[in-house]
Amino acid sequence: MIELFTNIPKEVKEQTEAVANFVFLNFEPEAGLKFIQSYISSCEEEDERDFVRFYFNTRLEQLLEKGESNEH
Repeated sequence: MIELFTNIPKEVKEQTEAVANFVFLNFEPEAGLKFIQSYISSCEEEDERDFVRFYFNTRLEQLLEKGESNEH
């Protein structure tokens, strides 16, 4: 597998994962989106913002796919 965002520090990746877990477990969609947007805005580097957007979008797609597979 090819790793994307190789220039993003491990700490940023770990923090983003922790934030995502927190948001998906504790917020309704609208409030969670506001929290995510705030988190993205807090990133100083554009590369980090791009990574965070990508990460949240990927996690959201996984959750949606999992929800759809549980309906069948």
